Amino acid sequence: MKKFLSIILSIFIIAGLATGFSSYAVEIKTSGDYEYSLYDNNTVRIVSYKGNDKEVAIPDMIDGHNVVNIGLGAFSRCFNIESVVISENIERIEQRAFNSCVNLKSVEIGRDVVNIDESSFSGCDALSNITVKNKNTVYDSRDNCNAIIETKSNTLKIGCSKTVIPNSVATIGENAFDNCFDLKTIEIPSNVKMIGREAFVNCMNLEKITLSEGLEQIGDSAFRGCLNLKNVEIPNSVTKLGFSVFMGCTNLTNVALPEKVTTINNFVFSDCVNLESVKLPPKTEIMGDEVFANCSSLKTINLPESIRHIGFSSFNGCENLTDVYYGGSEYSWKNIDMGDKNDSLQNAKIHFEKESPTNPTTESTPAATTPTETVQPTTSATENPEPTEPAPTVSKPKQANPIKVTAKTKTVKEKKLKRSKVTVNALTVKKAKGEVKYKKLSGSKKLTVNKKGKITIKKGTKKGTYKIKIKITAKGTKKYKSKTVTKKVTIKIK
Repeated sequence: MKKFLSIILSIFIIAGLATGFSSYAVEIKTSGDYEYSLYDNNTVRIVSYKGNDKEVAIPDMIDGHNVVNIGLGAFSRCFNIESVVISENIERIEQRAFNSCVNLKSVEIGRDVVNIDESSFSGCDALSNITVKNKNTVYDSRDNCNAIIETKSNTLKIGCSKTVIPNSVATIGENAFDNCFDLKTIEIPSNVKMIGREAFVNCMNLEKITLSEGLEQIGDSAFRGCLNLKNVEIPNSVTKLGFSVFMGCTNLTNVALPEKVTTINNFVFSDCVNLESVKLPPKTEIMGDEVFANCSSLKTINLPESIRHIGFSSFNGCENLTDVYYGGSEYSWKNIDMGDKNDSLQNAKIHFEKESPTNPTTESTPAATTPTETVQPTTSATENPEPTEPAPTVSKPKQANPIKVTAKTKTVKEKKLKRSKVTVNALTVKKAKGEVKYKKLSGSKKLTVNKKGKITIKKGTKKGTYKIKIKITAKGTKKYKSKTVTKKVTIKIK
């Protein structure tokens, strides 16, 4: 039975992990700082790196065998590494190969690399210098752009905080900048037609992104979790927004959506707690589920007459929504297919741009099965003047939360950790308005943060430098907005 299970396990591992390569043995071998497996053609797949060097030149041979593949997570969380050179012979870099190498600053891609998976360098906060050898036929780093570009498709595969996107790039690839903590501003040139799925996900310090006319699609979760992004101007050339594009952008306050968009997909602005106003495009027909869920600062929204479906919980948690400006009549409004849990929308004051007809049959209803609506011709102001809508009462806007957070490097002696865990206070929070909450975003598994913002170091943690990223949120009050700050804390064990 054990032999049978062993055979089955081997088949699954070979089938699942050897895409594009010959099959390799399950046996893990060790050579110096490297653990590796052999393919059936006696080439090497690096499984993990156990060294502590700051400068790593990945060898082209191990134990007399050519190294062709850097495996899944092989260098993940190697906090000491500052520079990496990918040698000749290496053909593939798998997903998350260098994940969360937070001190990695420089990467050189060798001439033989032909396959770089998404998220290969995710969470490399300090990465600022990326180059590709000139003789590489698949990838390049043209114009000293500090990025990896797939030459044939002009797709930017991997970027960093110092990337300048060349005009020749057509696509920002999936996860190209994901978890790029130090990225603060980026300009997307006019030749870029598409921003891929999760391209800028969790770029928590991204404050400004310039999107140029010519952009057509923004993929799912492209800017999800960009906590410091405040304003976005989406060009009118954009025709499609994916799911969750701006979900969790907690400092986003205003957005103007492009005119050609007819469908607002699920979760696009969910949890944007500081979003105050939105104007939907004039031809919008479909609003998906939870589009504005938990947008607690949303006060006004403009909905066009063309809208015929509002999804489940689209406005759930929008308790401050007071005014809805609808382009149609009350009769049209009542015929909108509206999902459950939209009480905030239905309880707001609805301002109708048009009067309902005396005979409702003369007005086309925006039925859920009909994508367009025939609008009753309006008479001139001299023939039948419409009553003037009273101006809505405008509440006093909330003030910015003055929260200030400082982080200090803490040093702990290793001998203390041999006996028990140690808790330190590395964060100082001042002037916060409202309840303050702390959440670990990434970093060493040896570190955790509690409800009071104190960092606990696990018992038995060895000498070294450990880092943790923490999200600090002041929830705000009736007078002050919510605000989120992110800090990176360094713990040194000596």
